[in-house]
Amino acid sequence: MLVPPMSVETSGIKRERYAKSYCSCWNIKKLPISCTEIKGCFCGEDNDVFDWKWITHPLSESSWVVVNEDQKQVTFHPMYSLGTAAAKGDTPFLHNYHYYWEVKMLTHTYGTDIMVGVGSGKSKLTMNTSNLDVKFASLLGQDGESYGLSYKGRVWHNAQFSEDTDGFGFGSIVGVRVDFWQGTLQFYLNRKPQGVSFYNLRRHAELFPILCSTAAQSSMRLTYAASWRASLLVDAAKVLAAGLRGTDLP
Repeated sequence: MLVPPMSVETSGIKRERYAKSYCSCWNIKKLPISCTEIKGCFCGEDNDVFDWKWITHPLSESSWVVVNEDQKQVTFHPMYSLGTAAAKGDTPFLHNYHYYWEVKMLTHTYGTDIMVGVGSGKSKLTMNTSNLDVKFASLLGQDGESYGLSYKGRVWHNAQFSEDTDGFGFGSIVGVRVDFWQGTLQFYLNRKPQGVSFYNLRRHAELFPILCSTAAQSSMRLTYAASWRASLLVDAAKVLAAGLRGTDLP
């Protein structure tokens, strides 16, 4: 659960957010770029590990989500936006495994929401089920079956949010760590841990990585996706390595 939770209706807290890019390649002063002008920056993408890739969910309008041939890059609303669209990973996360994955934000962030997170097979993956009922929403975390980090810095679950982070923007790398042995979820911004946001994830039989966006011509690229089976040996090695390096490892 979120600690401390704040409802959307009662929260009046406003904070200055300073979303940062991972590297200096993105430090440009110009109008927001479109998905056709994406920079060729590959900083922080040295590890060629992809245990899973993106797919478009069958419920999503095919014209609203474009997945590249390599299934790493996702573009939402390539023409214009009519609501919230989502993409998910092609492989479920299972109990007793660790998962860590990263995406790079390739375009400017704006609009109702752009989110990174996870959800069960019961979570909603689209809010545009009818042309007569178009809805722009922070999709991930609107129910008890999904968890999401907003570009605005809000961490969502069960229609509640906590303003835990600075959010992410143009050129940011967002990491997601799912410990499906202990049942915890943690987000990373530009490789910096943001603390454990959720517990009790083992109540879900499985989870899927999910991206969603309401912003027209918004793009993200999967840069790393690893998994490994949980064991006391692995956890002990992680604790020892973190102590030696003075940092938290995913």
